[in-house]
Amino acid sequence: MISRRAILILLFAVIFQLPGTAVAQTTFARTEAMIPMRDGVKLHVVILTPQTQAEPLPILMTRTPYGVNDWTSDVLNLEFKEFVADGYTFVFQDIRGKFQSEGQFVMVRPPRDKRDAHSIDESTDTYDTIDWLIKNVPHNNGRVGIMGGSYDGWLATMSLIDPHPALKAVSPQAPVGDFWYSWLAQDQRFLGQRGDVLSWQTAPLKESVIITGDIIAHLFASTTGSDSDWVVKLIDVYPADSSKMSGYQLMVANEIFRGRYLNSFELAEAIVPDRVNQYKIDLHGNDYAFLKGHRIMVQVQSSWFPLYDRNPQKFVSNIFLAQESDFQTATQRIYRSSKYPSRVSVSIHRLH
Repeated sequence: MISRRAILILLFAVIFQLPGTAVAQTTFARTEAMIPMRDGVKLHVVILTPQTQAEPLPILMTRTPYGVNDWTSDVLNLEFKEFVADGYTFVFQDIRGKFQSEGQFVMVRPPRDKRDAHSIDESTDTYDTIDWLIKNVPHNNGRVGIMGGSYDGWLATMSLIDPHPALKAVSPQAPVGDFWYSWLAQDQRFLGQRGDVLSWQTAPLKESVIITGDIIAHLFASTTGSDSDWVVKLIDVYPADSSKMSGYQLMVANEIFRGRYLNSFELAEAIVPDRVNQYKIDLHGNDYAFLKGHRIMVQVQSSWFPLYDRNPQKFVSNIFLAQESDFQTATQRIYRSSKYPSRVSVSIHRLH
């Protein structure tokens, strides 16, 4: 079976027609820059350029909310040795509002309103970054590729909305997008029997219930580890009858929260093991009718792989650089009491 990385290498090699000379180790010159966007906000990048190169090289970029300061020559040779052997200049960028980049971070930032000449989104930030790179990075060949997994994969996908002419290849791996949401929304029944998924549901509704507006989960939880993901889902359970939809479970709303951002999205911190924390998780606005005879279900779990990358459950500065030894077993607990009232808050629309 061909590995995913092998497919990536083939993709970029064909598009860029790169030289195939392999070297055991390549020494990179590491520089940093603050790249101005069209609205004046500056985004931080780490640029790693081979100290010796026989010809101009393409640029391979990853944009991420998880921090880029750990990328060095040694890390590149360890993590991306196939790409290093093919020959690239590597660029890693803190997206808007994260780590050393300016501006305000917006989770899964929506596409901009093009009627507003001053609007921005992840696509415009990518465009402006590429434009600066091909004009300012020495000895590049004017070709740029973007890759990434999970959230970084979604960011790579967004670059295609209004792509820069120099963008020649995009490789998103398991991006946060409609494909995965559709896959997970189709049927939740297979999750109900898993030991790492907690489920609560109502009795069959005696009348339809219409919810409207924001859906907020208040989760009181602890973990024996020092980091954890919390996934909350609101589900419509169809009646068990003779129809084709019997027992069908439709995911109505969902969200994941990474525990390291409990106090701030700007600064990741370790969770204190076994401490009960309240996580306020926004499942976003929704208008939905749970019909008579259906049940309302809430599920909580601590992993959403492959939609999101695995959490090692041990705090590390950058999850993407976590080593195998960093991944550990942990026990997550959800609390439901007068002191710790875990719940999902919704607004009910009553018909008159």
